[in-house]
Amino acid sequence: MAIFLVSVTSALLAITALGIFGLATFNVSTRIRQIGTRRAVGARKLDIVRHFLVENWMVTTAGIVVGCGAALGIGYWISVKYELPRLDLYYLVGGALAIWLIGLAAALQPARRASGISPAVASRTVLDCGRPYNRFREPRIQTDEGQAGPGTSGQLGRSHGTRHRRQ
Repeated sequence: MAIFLVSVTSALLAITALGIFGLATFNVSTRIRQIGTRRAVGARKLDIVRHFLVENWMVTTAGIVVGCGAALGIGYWISVKYELPRLDLYYLVGGALAIWLIGLAAALQPARRASGISPAVASRTVLDCGRPYNRFREPRIQTDEGQAGPGTSGQLGRSHGTRHRRQ
């Protein structure tokens, strides 16, 4: 029975670590411009890492508080209903510390990757006429009448002979 409990607990901790890693990676990928702006105004790599680790610590702490409250409540209910002895609290404290360490380790790699983002890369996401920058799109070039320059579609206007500008 002990081997089964250890294996289930290990699997749950691994799934928790993957969830925290995924959340941290998502947070980093959605805030590339913010990271680049912070780096451009003088934030060090350590400041960026610290920011994401503290943010992850707060989310993990909120989960631990809710989980510990639920564990205490359900444990109390089970001990009263089935007249079983209560579990020692040092198991709960040990589990909370383990989750904090696993959460920190899972968020460290995305935080380090965020600190490596340069301001130049982050500035590539500047909006171009209301649309995000796409380096694979043909550039918009407005040419004179009758000239088919690069980036034009070669279509003439319907009634007045001017080229349509691509949107």
